[in-house]
Amino acid sequence: MGFWTFLLYLAIALGLLFMSMLLGSRAPWYFAWILGTALALVIAIASGVLFEAQEEREQQEKGTR
Repeated sequence: MGFWTFLLYLAIALGLLFMSMLLGSRAPWYFAWILGTALALVIAIASGVLFEAQEEREQQEKGTR
């Protein structure tokens, strides 16, 4: 498993190096855009999970009364 993980990280690093060569001075903007989009997705998913848990808890409390 360690060897395949190393190869995966190596491929990711080489891909990022290649992208930085192509993008040049625009790379920081794309990097910020990708991180911002990923953060927005994580927050949206977490909010949905918390909402579902809250709804389930309310349904359970209504059933026990």
